[in-house]
Amino acid sequence: VFISTFLYMPQGEKLSPDGWQVADPFGLGENVWLKRWIEEAAKRDQNLQEKIRRIYETGQEKMLSRQGSDYGQYYEFAQEELDKLLGIRVRDVPVYHDMLHVETEFQQIRLLREKASLQKRRDLMTSIRRMLEHLMLSILVQNPVRESWRRVYYYSQPINDTQVLKQIYQRICEAIGLCQDIPFGFLKVDAFYIKKAAQQSGQIWRLRASILAALLSAVDYPNHPFRLAAQLRPDLLVMFESIVADADGASHHNAREISIADVDRSRRMAYVLVAIFTGLDFEIA
Repeated sequence: VFISTFLYMPQGEKLSPDGWQVADPFGLGENVWLKRWIEEAAKRDQNLQEKIRRIYETGQEKMLSRQGSDYGQYYEFAQEELDKLLGIRVRDVPVYHDMLHVETEFQQIRLLREKASLQKRRDLMTSIRRMLEHLMLSILVQNPVRESWRRVYYYSQPINDTQVLKQIYQRICEAIGLCQDIPFGFLKVDAFYIKKAAQQSGQIWRLRASILAALLSAVDYPNHPFRLAAQLRPDLLVMFESIVADADGASHHNAREISIADVDRSRRMAYVLVAIFTGLDFEIA
């Protein structure tokens, strides 16, 4: 038995490669879990990657033709705002284009206020998380995990006991200067996905798994970005967890109402994280 559905770019929504959605085959609207499954499959299937890229490019062309010069004005204002918040060197960081996309969309939402759709605010929460996933990707590429993932394995089997994992992570955090308790969301990450993130560091993985993969290797690198970041923000894992939890909550079909203030809080927190991991000066409240 085969069930078919379709992928699409929502009209009037964000210009982003991950902005495509999947229609639920049973008519229940957007299917977030099916999209995640397709994203995982696309990592192994170049043909599927190409089809998704074409969906984005087609949607981008149509979006730009509707937006005209207005989008360009938001874009220019977003550049100025990022320069003001993080300095001109922000244009050199590996996730600058992600940041520019986030800031452009945020400025649109801020100016539209109550006219901005709930879906647009939800999508921006997801874009903020994706920006940090790209940040972790750059860290993993520059600081390979090697065999550090074995710290959460017992011989060939992943350790999934949350109490054991908590002890392992806590020892590592204390060694690199992160003194707060591990947020529970990180303890629920399957060690198998941490291993995958570690072994395939050239690919984007879910944020919590990528963070833990990088964290496990931080003890092996005296100048690892996590060690340096911990000196500035010992609570950075709590910051990451707040952003992931908000983005995950926003992605559900029956998610709670998301205010502009909610989006702004996640946006600013994400910018602080980018700044401390890339050595930028920042003036963010």
